Amino acid sequence: MALGFLIAAVVAFGLFQGLVEYRSFDPYGERMLETRGYEVWRAIYESGHAGYLDDFLRFFIAGLVLGAVITMASPFLVNVLGRSRLLWWVGICASAMATIAVCGCMLWMQYASGQAADPEFEYGPGYFFLLIFPLLNFIGLLCIRKQH
Repeated sequence: MALGFLIAAVVAFGLFQGLVEYRSFDPYGERMLETRGYEVWRAIYESGHAGYLDDFLRFFIAGLVLGAVITMASPFLVNVLGRSRLLWWVGICASAMATIAVCGCMLWMQYASGQAADPEFEYGPGYFFLLIFPLLNFIGLLCIRKQH
């Protein structure tokens, strides 16, 4: 069961990369702009390179990178994490931090910035997968300990 959740997390992370995360009108209101998940990485690089990162974005980026690394590595580490209680706890703590950072920041940005009420801003299916992949990974890691 744990491996199923971990593979589902990898699939959700892959779907986040390819699907539309959100749609918005361009500044002139002429056409709808779509942003896909893989474009987030370029935006992170460009904003970090230009020095536009505040503490809130750094927290989100750290959670997203940590979540990506642990999500991609977890299916291969099921046996190792099941045998070592210390490594399992390290994985659980890292996954919990990534889940809190990604989900918390995305939900905070959605409601604090007023995007949820903006009729010209629409979330795509990639947004759902961005929120769900760290949760699936965290649940999968919790299930590893119950199986062994």
